[in-house]
Amino acid sequence: MKPLPRQTSDEILLGDGTTTFAFAAGSGALLGVRGEGAEGVTLLAGGENWRLVLAGTAAAPRSVGPADMAEFAVVSRTPYEAVFRWSGAGADAPEAQVTVHWCSEDGFLSGRLSYTGFTPQAAVEKILFPRVAFEADADTDLLLPLGLGMLVHRAPEALGKNGGPFTSRYLAGGGVQCCACIRAGRGLYFDTRDPDGYIKDSQFELLDGGTGIRYSGGHPLPR
Repeated sequence: MKPLPRQTSDEILLGDGTTTFAFAAGSGALLGVRGEGAEGVTLLAGGENWRLVLAGTAAAPRSVGPADMAEFAVVSRTPYEAVFRWSGAGADAPEAQVTVHWCSEDGFLSGRLSYTGFTPQAAVEKILFPRVAFEADADTDLLLPLGLGMLVHRAPEALGKNGGPFTSRYLAGGGVQCCACIRAGRGLYFDTRDPDGYIKDSQFELLDGGTGIRYSGGHPLPR
């Protein structure tokens, strides 16, 4: 059995010493994956891992993410779990709180997002979680949840030719609740543990400069 990862003052590490997930202690941002099985895909550290789409208009859409919140706190942490909380979402929702509970188990990282305190003027219409950005090059492929799964080679080039993100909606063309990024035989796997089968979407978008891709899981809220 390997020793647990060594904690530092500026990082929170979750895992069993074989696969470790690193978070920034001051912001809660996912910094990277380390250890066995982490080769092949490199996360772009420090990016936001969630965003909430708020009530607005088509001409003036609104959303909030970690950087838009007034305060951040680490609620609790153990070697395998951490709970982060962001508070204060501006004048329309000063009492708003967003809480993310991360758990590392058997080399997988799972997260659960909850929120409270959003007013009718800033009602949440859609949850984007998780949001993960990673490096990508000509050897990066994407497994999209279209039908029973579609493999896209040379993902940055394919996204550039597409002229926009690859978006798939479960129960509307997407037959599976998982997708992946693959490079050099390894990669990142994303899924949604939703036994009730609610409508949701997944999106892969090319970042500025074409050297990175961001995955977002979308969860529209019932009206």
